[in-house]
Amino acid sequence: MVVHGHSYGTEIALEYAKEYSPEGLVITGGGAFDLTPEWEKPLLKTLLALRFYKIPSNTWLMKKLASKALHPDTSEERVLDFLKSNPMPHRRSAWETVIKSFWSYDAENLHEINCPTAVIHGPEDGIVPIESARRTADKLSDSEFHEISKTGHVPMAERPEHYNQILEKFVDDHL
Repeated sequence: MVVHGHSYGTEIALEYAKEYSPEGLVITGGGAFDLTPEWEKPLLKTLLALRFYKIPSNTWLMKKLASKALHPDTSEERVLDFLKSNPMPHRRSAWETVIKSFWSYDAENLHEINCPTAVIHGPEDGIVPIESARRTADKLSDSEFHEISKTGHVPMAERPEHYNQILEKFVDDHL
């Protein structure tokens, strides 16, 4: 089994790998240090206070938020496809989990993860700094870092061909 964590899912994948030692681990658009951009905290607190998470998907707002995360050359079609396939949660508990669990996450004991790991990141990621991803890769005992140019926070949607090549090579080389 290969565990894959994207964005906030990185922390879940890292903790799972510490506990259960999968055959491989892939981390995309995430890291284990300095995760929350300054603009995100007030945004999510506002969403909670105004109960915006209850509003049916607002394409204009979501496209604006995506512009912070994605490379500017990403086609609108890919942005809309990604937003459609990754809907925003409509339960307060999901948003509160983000605030409680992920904003304070700083990984300890990453050296305990003893499986091959691919850390994949885009330099245009406006959500998680590329330095956080590199630092995470450096702390893992068996990792490889992949930077996909002209990519932001969602390389699997922005550059799927390149992303899939990295995954295929990782599986071929390690599993």
